Amino acid sequence: MLRLIESRHRVGITEIVERLEGLRDLLEGNARNPSGGKQGVNKGSENTMPTLDGVKSRWQEVLDAVGEEKPLLKSYLMEGAPLAIEGDTLIVSFEEAFDFHRGGLEDFNNKRFLEAVLSRVLGASLRIGFKIRASEKKELKKKAKNNDQLCRDPVIQKAMSVFNAEVVDVKK
Repeated sequence: MLRLIESRHRVGITEIVERLEGLRDLLEGNARNPSGGKQGVNKGSENTMPTLDGVKSRWQEVLDAVGEEKPLLKSYLMEGAPLAIEGDTLIVSFEEAFDFHRGGLEDFNNKRFLEAVLSRVLGASLRIGFKIRASEKKELKKKAKNNDQLCRDPVIQKAMSVFNAEVVDVKK
């Protein structure tokens, strides 16, 4: 016996088949929208790589498109932000506190879904990757530690006393 969960949006078998064919075409490199024939939000061609600024300006559209089909993934993705485009891969960064969210998005099927959404919304075939960024507190502590170590150097101490100076920033 097969038990189905009632969905808010009823979808016919024809639409399901069209979506599956669209996804297959997308994975094979043929640019067709997996949600049917309506391209609506696509701008640009599949061969043009978007810029990071372009992705950032359309990030809310990406989030909304993800949320239409997978609200949980949208809630995970909302905690990240586009960081860079490296080759054909969009890197989305998360603070350390949201490593759980990043982990949920790393799932193979979730990544494929997100890549299909990126393709549909941005009009470019992009892969997606995730990165944890160091928190600002850790960076500030590291910088303070470097400043302290520098201030303990006898040569630096002498220079500071001669010029009545203080260490403001340390650059390597």
